[in-house]
Amino acid sequence: MSVACIVIAGGRRAPLIDQCIIPSVEGKFDQVFVVGEHYRGAGYTYLPVSALTRTTTDALIKRDVGTLASHADWLFYLCDDHAVTSVGMPPN
Repeated sequence: MSVACIVIAGGRRAPLIDQCIIPSVEGKFDQVFVVGEHYRGAGYTYLPVSALTRTTTDALIKRDVGTLASHADWLFYLCDDHAVTSVGMPPN
């Protein structure tokens, strides 16, 4: 069973993504995507998606882009101000 982590990036928290979020997910997921307004980097696949409405609709669009890019059985979504502290076993 595979699990992907999809980080929704809004563009304003790039240092937080780089310094806290990516290190917190490295090695814990089969796939890691950063979707939205960020940049390419080590430890994840970057999927650029520009803001359209600057509302929560943008986050939903970015979530859908990450979902379509993944082939994992389970998806774990993070906003760009959340990090992972621990990961358990995925549900059966």
